[in-house]
Amino acid sequence: MDDIQGQYNRAFRYFLLTKNEQAATTCVKALNKLSALPQHPPIDSLSAMQLQLQLLYINIASMTLSTTTTPTPQLAKRFGLSTCPLLLDQFCLAIWQRLDDTTGSCDPRLVNAYLLLTLKLSIPTAGRKVAEAWLATLPLDSSSVDRQTGWTTFYLQVVKIYATRILPECDELDSARSVVETNSTLSHENKEAFLHLIQLFEEDQLRRRRIRWEQQQKETAKARQEQKARKKKEAALKRRQRLERSATKPVAQPESQKVPDQTLVKTWIHHLKVTGSVALMVVLFALLGLLKGPRGYLTDGLRTIMTKLWRTANMGTKVTNI
Repeated sequence: MDDIQGQYNRAFRYFLLTKNEQAATTCVKALNKLSALPQHPPIDSLSAMQLQLQLLYINIASMTLSTTTTPTPQLAKRFGLSTCPLLLDQFCLAIWQRLDDTTGSCDPRLVNAYLLLTLKLSIPTAGRKVAEAWLATLPLDSSSVDRQTGWTTFYLQVVKIYATRILPECDELDSARSVVETNSTLSHENKEAFLHLIQLFEEDQLRRRRIRWEQQQKETAKARQEQKARKKKEAALKRRQRLERSATKPVAQPESQKVPDQTLVKTWIHHLKVTGSVALMVVLFALLGLLKGPRGYLTDGLRTIMTKLWRTANMGTKVTNI
């Protein structure tokens, strides 16, 4: 017994120092030694040590599994399990079965500790199985429960956690209310208090759901606005690209306007030759109008040239007439 007490003390120190691996290994060794001792007749000191080791075992498991996503064979061996369940809830049920095998009739304080572990790990279904299995072993008469066990206070704690936390977390609010209303062990005050806690949980659940829904609506609206802005930006970019392409593309002219400049000049000169000197003189006078000085007068040199051209034109006309 002293050896078991020493191992418990070492395991508890490891637990306080958050050395979970050493704490679990030492605690399992102490539990194995304790289970090897004769259980009959029951000894109060032995039962007390057994409960202390079991509670420490659950607390170590709670701290270890809170930082573990997937159980491993090494973890199962550390907690004295013969097999390694793949899922966390199955792993926790295996831990409970190991304790239940060594206890026979379970102390309600151990049930409370296990239910709190399942709530901490967000696996209320595992806690529900254990709570319902334990409650099913109790006698139906409330007075006999009180006389035989003397655990009324701890029993009420189990019912409270089961009805106000475990079942609501499993979305079983109606079942939770039914458990409270039909339990003859609970006093009227206890029933009112438990039903009030269930109502508070339901209101908080509705509030959290409404917050999640509003957050989802905000995220959806934000995503819709971002998509709309992205499409608008893409459309503007396409319009700009089309404008740039149209600006750099040469403008096509009708075939009637595609007469080369040289052809136009040749046609004009030929027309002047055909019309004779009169048309030529008209062109010359038009040029002179452009070559006038700033005051509208012809310069002396230009006037002399024009006189000679006029005489030449007259002589050509006379020759033509002769």
